[in-house]
Amino acid sequence: MKKIILIFTAIIYSICLFLSIIAFFTLDLNYKTIFVFILSITTLYAVYNILTNRKVRISLWYLTLLNFLQSFTFYILGISYKFLLGPNVFLYYYIKNSDTFLRFSFKALETNLYIKYQESNDFLIGINILHFALFLMFNYYLRESKKMDR
Repeated sequence: MKKIILIFTAIIYSICLFLSIIAFFTLDLNYKTIFVFILSITTLYAVYNILTNRKVRISLWYLTLLNFLQSFTFYILGISYKFLLGPNVFLYYYIKNSDTFLRFSFKALETNLYIKYQESNDFLIGINILHFALFLMFNYYLRESKKMDR
């Protein structure tokens, strides 16, 4: 099960790396492209370390943190946050003009990174089901690796 999750993670970040390299060659150079490139390289390196049993704990910690940061999105009092590389499987709770919505969103691949402010009274909170599940699994493996070290 652990190898399947690691291979899935490697496939996602290999695609992100490939897309960022294409963006370099098309001269679409911006902070997002550079960030996706660096994040893809470091994530693939972490997966490689776990598969080869080197620096397992720090790599698991990195993957746990990375998936946690991608698990949530919010828009509260004009402050919005979204960080996502890979599949987008979000469940949103949204309040706009006293109307309440519960929405489901799916995109096969998305690279999104923003923290911004725009004056609004809307409220949105979302959970990326896939990345939250990966966070829980990597967190479980991290705790198991700590138990084995004792």
